[in-house]
Amino acid sequence: MQTVSTLLDETWQERYKAISRLNIRSSIYDVTNRCNLRCKGCFFFSSDEHKAAPEEENPARWEAFVEREQARGVNLAILIGGEPTLCLDRVEAFYKRLPTYCATNGLIKLPRER
Repeated sequence: MQTVSTLLDETWQERYKAISRLNIRSSIYDVTNRCNLRCKGCFFFSSDEHKAAPEEENPARWEAFVEREQARGVNLAILIGGEPTLCLDRVEAFYKRLPTYCATNGLIKLPRER
């Protein structure tokens, strides 16, 4: 059986080994049910799932949640939406505690001071 590393040339194989040693434990979070767009083909609003749960508005509860996730061993947060930048306090709760990737449509400018 072939593995990913056997399909790579030597340079890529070394990069793959280095990355695999990082032991990344990521988790994906829907930060909000809101979005400033309704893109055709976007899966997020294709069902009524986004209406199923009320949003947690309290920043302190978000901060406590992120700390619990960190204690659980998560070392990379992946934030998705709706549109995460509509809730900067939630994004900030993750960003201050964990390496964070935020998937955004890019229409909302993020303030540098945050």
